[in-house]
Amino acid sequence: MTVTNGSMKEVWFSFQNWSCKDIVFVILCISTCVANYVFGVAYSLPNKKRSITNKPFTYAASHMHTAEILNNKTAFKEETVVTRDILIQKEGAVNETLIEYYRKKLQTFGFTMKSFLLPYKIKAPGLHRRVDKFYNTCAVVGSSGILNGSQCGEEISSHEFIIRLNMATIDGFQKDVGNRTDLMSINYPISHALDKCLRNTKCRDSAYRRLKPIKNSILLFHEFHDPNPNWKLQGHKQFIQSLKRYNLLPDIRVSAKNATLRLKSAWNITKQPSGGLRGITAALLMCRSISMYGYYPFSEGTNGEPLQYHYFDNGFWNKKIHNMSEEYSIFKKLDKIGRIRLVTNKCKKDLI
Repeated sequence: MTVTNGSMKEVWFSFQNWSCKDIVFVILCISTCVANYVFGVAYSLPNKKRSITNKPFTYAASHMHTAEILNNKTAFKEETVVTRDILIQKEGAVNETLIEYYRKKLQTFGFTMKSFLLPYKIKAPGLHRRVDKFYNTCAVVGSSGILNGSQCGEEISSHEFIIRLNMATIDGFQKDVGNRTDLMSINYPISHALDKCLRNTKCRDSAYRRLKPIKNSILLFHEFHDPNPNWKLQGHKQFIQSLKRYNLLPDIRVSAKNATLRLKSAWNITKQPSGGLRGITAALLMCRSISMYGYYPFSEGTNGEPLQYHYFDNGFWNKKIHNMSEEYSIFKKLDKIGRIRLVTNKCKKDLI
């Protein structure tokens, strides 16, 4: 059909006589046609069905934004946690390196290097610790009294990455426990006590001296996103604000949601995991070679000598919460199969 100048003028004249309602109606009609066309093309494409079944948190989820990980309810429902012993090795695993074997096992429970050490929203200025690389040698240092007189300090400090637990002090004990900390874990009772001291002039100096050495380290908060009780979360947050107020803010990291439940399933233990088991889990995710020191939950040493509970004080563990003997058997088994080196003897012999 040929469109003449006359017909074009008629159309233009007719358009000028349209009301606003007519114009809006035409625009809506055009928009509807375009939308129908687009959606029709989209649905005509091949579409793989996506499974929405509840699965344990996988490695792919570690690349999610922190907030997405923490709010990923589908991945962390309690009933989806698989109960099996991570220590049970299949014959096929002998062809894999031990580090890869355990790392893959831990991934099935939602633990990766990044997901186990989630960055907190408050960042220390200029401080960016490396938690996305593998370390050749790592030392996981407990607090057992067996470290007193061990002369393991030099050996511990020679490791590339050193993990300590629950704000264990090293001041005055360097000869036995080393002089450096790269990752320090902390539980609620200790964070609450330190926060109270930072707010109290009577013990503020003591708390400051204990916190200052880890300013350039990673501080990992356990049970940060576990569902109950909520007051623990609030207490941790209040302590972090106190650290910021007194210019003591380290690289804050927090455990993922339901980490405690998933650790119990991964290691097949009957009670809550202690800081020691959390520490060895972190090491298995980020280290090629691991040595453990100060993990010895007994009142007598290997030669029958009496031991205090901590190398720095004579505390005790809550047997209703942790089963240290059960966890120690795990460490012994890991040592026996050659995955870690569990050190319970002195590193240097006493000079006669």
